[in-house]
Amino acid sequence: MEGGVIEEIRSLNEDTGGMLPKLACCVEALNGGAQKAHIVDGRKPHAVILEIFTDHGVGSEITKE
Repeated sequence: MEGGVIEEIRSLNEDTGGMLPKLACCVEALNGGAQKAHIVDGRKPHAVILEIFTDHGVGSEITKE
């Protein structure tokens, strides 16, 4: 049974474009005291600068609230 769960998680991760590990890292950061975490697409030119210095950003911001 456990093998089925692991395969289901792997499949889900593949279906979401690998977002599960990114979300897990965000949750870990928030649980560790961070106020917010960001997931930014590094394939987009200047993504980090756009996320930091623009109001609309280019990624996903995750907060505790």
